[in-house]
Amino acid sequence: MCRNADAVRGMVDHFVARGLTRIAFIGGDADRDTRGTDRREGFVAAMQANGLEATRLIAAGAPPISMRE
Repeated sequence: MCRNADAVRGMVDHFVARGLTRIAFIGGDADRDTRGTDRREGFVAAMQANGLEATRLIAAGAPPISMRE
């Protein structure tokens, strides 16, 4: 398993366990950021595993994404 994907899965599971369902993923350009791609895939997998749609995928720009962005 990928650590980045696992981390996002854990976050989604945590949110869902607390009753949150309108969860979004904000990340960099998936074509140029392998870690971001792993996180995005983990988000989608976790949302689907929890019976939720993974439609809130927001691109934040080209990597590396800074804290300011």
